This record gives sequence, structure tokens and C-alpha cells, in this order.
Amino acid sequence: MPLVSLVVIIAGRIAMGFAQGLLFTGGSTWPIGMFGADKTGKALSWIGIAMFGGICAGAAVAALLGEVVSVA
Repeated sequence: MPLVSLVVIIAGRIAMGFAQGLLFTGGSTWPIGMFGADKTGKALSWIGIAMFGGICAGAAVAALLGEVVSVA
């Protein structure tokens, strides 16, 4: 059973890494294509703000959800 769990965790991490690579590449090139190369810095800074804001909001929502719907 521990071996199956380890394989599932590794497969999930590989899939998540692949998906993040696609997301970050697409998320970085799309605004540059929309707004032009002269605004690359501004576009990438807003992408970073949005991504880290999403991570922060996700943690807060998960904590709130953990209080409302307990699985323990």
C-alpha cells in the first residue's frame, strides 16, 4: 500500500509540473503578445501579482473551508 501511494504522489507531481509549465509559459507570452514587447516588464509583474495573489487567496479559502467542512 505505501508503494502505491508513493507512485500516485509522484505521478501527480509530474502531471502538476507539466501543467504549471504550460500555464506559466502561456500566461507569460499571451500578455506580451497582446500589449507588445515594450510593456513586457509591466505585463510580467502583473502576472506575478495575480499568481501570488491566487496562492494567498487559495490558502485563506482552504482555511475557511476547513473550519466550515471538517473532514476530521
